[in-house]
Amino acid sequence: LELAVADGVSFLELVAPVEQKDGKLRCEKMKLGEPDEKGRRKPEPTGEFVEIECDTVISAVGEKVESELFTASGVEVDAKGLPDFRTNVEGVYAGGDAMRGPATVVEGIADAQWFANAVIGEAHKFEIPAKAVASRADAIAKKGILCESAKCEGGRCLTCNVVCQVCADVCPNRANVVVELPDGRHEILHVDRMCNECGNCAIFCPYDSAPYRDKFTLFKTREGFDESVNNQGFLPLGGSKVLVRLEGKVFEADLSGKNDLPADIEVFILTVLNKYTYLL
Repeated sequence: LELAVADGVSFLELVAPVEQKDGKLRCEKMKLGEPDEKGRRKPEPTGEFVEIECDTVISAVGEKVESELFTASGVEVDAKGLPDFRTNVEGVYAGGDAMRGPATVVEGIADAQWFANAVIGEAHKFEIPAKAVASRADAIAKKGILCESAKCEGGRCLTCNVVCQVCADVCPNRANVVVELPDGRHEILHVDRMCNECGNCAIFCPYDSAPYRDKFTLFKTREGFDESVNNQGFLPLGGSKVLVRLEGKVFEADLSGKNDLPADIEVFILTVLNKYTYLL
């Protein structure tokens, strides 16, 4: 919003488009009505109009349930035109968008499960076949694959409960990198110089984390290291020495000898320096 305003965009709230004609968009001024049972204040017309000069109009009309289909069949609907899950007509149920209004596919699937339970009178029992659970290798092989053909629908994976590398998948700058450690485990390394803090990884992280702040970070300059006071990570100093920020402490560590680094952190840093030199 701030960027749009800076670019000269005007946001007009509580105006409803009525007609576009002769290079002008005629809108009716609205006001907020009294709160409904959920506390939402529905816009109401005021009878006042305003005209906006324009040569192009892009309309976002939204979606709504065609409640006439229900009422014509004797199904009762509420003030928003939506029926109950178990309608007033015997044996008739509603679910998904028809009951909720615009909603998600997952909610529609859940409604279908509740419908099945209601029909058979008990919770439907099912077993997940063992072969339905992907191995770690299979999950990594499929991760992020896209296909234009519906024939390959089962051969892709954009989200996975076997291998979570979402922060690396969604980063437009590739600032979150999957690092394979010597024992085969995978860790996420955040690369400071490649990150513009767009927030994508925080939005999509299924664990309510902000990887661009929370993941161990590789820094390129001392300036960047000092600015990111909340990021744990390291700055290569040349040779075998690194500057490290860990648990609020900043210290130098020599990787060629004994140091104060936890063993797992030392292995992580050595792996990056030896196997992922392109990041340096």
